[in-house]
Amino acid sequence: MGFFVNNCFSMQIDDLQRKAYGGDVEAQAALGRKYFYGDDVSKSEKEAFYWYLKAAEKGNVIGKYSVAIMLMQGIGVERNDSDGINWLKAAANQGLDRAQYNLGVEYLYGSRIDKSEVKAAKWFKKASEQGLIEAKVNLGQLFLNGTGVERDDAKAFQLFKESAGHGLVEADLNLGLAFLYGWGVDKNKHKAIDWLREASKQGDLNAREIVSKYLLFDHEWLDSWLLFWIQDPSRSVAFNIGGAIPKLVILIWLPYFIYRRNKKRRKL
Repeated sequence: MGFFVNNCFSMQIDDLQRKAYGGDVEAQAALGRKYFYGDDVSKSEKEAFYWYLKAAEKGNVIGKYSVAIMLMQGIGVERNDSDGINWLKAAANQGLDRAQYNLGVEYLYGSRIDKSEVKAAKWFKKASEQGLIEAKVNLGQLFLNGTGVERDDAKAFQLFKESAGHGLVEADLNLGLAFLYGWGVDKNKHKAIDWLREASKQGDLNAREIVSKYLLFDHEWLDSWLLFWIQDPSRSVAFNIGGAIPKLVILIWLPYFIYRRNKKRRKL
């Protein structure tokens, strides 16, 4: 589940509390955040939920979203998925991109709500139109797989392109693979290398494993030479060890291939 929206306020804590108790909805949401993070007050998830709920009941979208997350995760309150989903829907319908994205995730996996890939795509699209990077990545994957939408590699590529380069490893990885396999774009292994390297540099071991899987096991094992170029020397041995495997395979396989080829020529 996503993170809380950072809604910054410059009010002093005493002034903020006075306004919150006086019914100021923005102050109530801000005070909820302060209690949640322990900013200028003693951290209290229970108090955070109390003030977020106060703000939510008056229509504050940050309050609605925060109440939804706390209910679904059981933070500061007893867990209640049904009520949490209702608050999440309210925040999403009010236009909060993070709420729209998380509602899309809920529909995509169906753990707390009836699964609907079509509705997942709808909410990812709404959030992506507001520029939310995670939503663009997820929507791009739906277009790539034809999940909840008609398959469209060109749209998938465009979404991957828009989302890459912003520090999200999945976005860089997907753009690299798009260039490698020609998903909605002409194949370009040089650009693929650049983006796969960016994903690798972020230190995500899962990205390293996904790249290895695609190159070595998805009928593209002859392209395993690309793995030479997506290592990150600044990382630990554990991070780069995956690169040793394809190199070892090449070193063992190549001499055998040359031997077999020469042997066949001699027979001719």
